[in-house]
Amino acid sequence: MKTKLKMDNMEELSCLVSAAIHDFEHPGVNNVFLVNMNDPIAIRHNDVSVLESHHLAASFRLMTHESNNWAINFSSADFKRVRQVIIQCVLTTDMTKHFSELGQL
Repeated sequence: MKTKLKMDNMEELSCLVSAAIHDFEHPGVNNVFLVNMNDPIAIRHNDVSVLESHHLAASFRLMTHESNNWAINFSSADFKRVRQVIIQCVLTTDMTKHFSELGQL
């Protein structure tokens, strides 16, 4: 018997936003390259999930700017929940962690 995945509207929104931002401001190189070059992005994100952290930080900086804040009417609890789901979704796109996480399934 198959179990259906059930997501509420906030989770669906979070997944859609995650898909839209997961490569925002991508410089065209990978995390290893940025770390090895001591790139400012790698330094800013402490050499951990560098691009994924950058995509998130840059996206949230843009999305929470007053003129772009689509979540302005969310309760703080809803925004926090949406933000956490988005962060988890984007961080899981770090391929250096993909296979260890896949093994946990």
